[in-house]
This record gives sequence, C-alpha cells and structure tokens, in this order.
Amino acid sequence: MASNAGAAAHPSWYVNLARHPEAASIEVAGRRVDVRADSLQGAERERAWSRIVALAPGYGAYTEQTDREIPVVRLTPRR
Repeated sequence: MASNAGAAAHPSWYVNLARHPEAASIEVAGRRVDVRADSLQGAERERAWSRIVALAPGYGAYTEQTDREIPVVRLTPRR
C-alpha cells in the first residue's frame, strides 16, 4: 500500500514502481526475487483494500486524511 501515512502525495517509492514496474525486486529469506509491480484497480483493489484494513485498521484512517485514492500494489515474481 502506498499510503504515505495519509499524505496528499504518493510516496516516492510508489512513483518509481509505477514508472518502472518491471525493474523491482524484493528480498525473501535472504534471496533476491525479481518482481513485477502492478497497481490494483476497481473491484480488485477494493477487495484487497478491505482485507488490508480488516488486518490493519489503522490504514483505514489514512483515507480520511487525504483526497487521493491510496494505491494497492501487487508484486508478482518474474520468471
């Protein structure tokens, strides 16, 4: 989630991922995994957002602090 703690602007890391979705990697158990970053849209984003807020309710408050839609990003391993 690119919440940026409810700030008016997207966080820089999200802007970079949105511009270069194929250039991302994460580290899992000490191993680098190349991933593709996709911003979820529409009903898929809403379902993910509902699950996230159910698990971490503090994120829900961020929507009250900003006018922007907080992006939800899915990272998918590249092969």
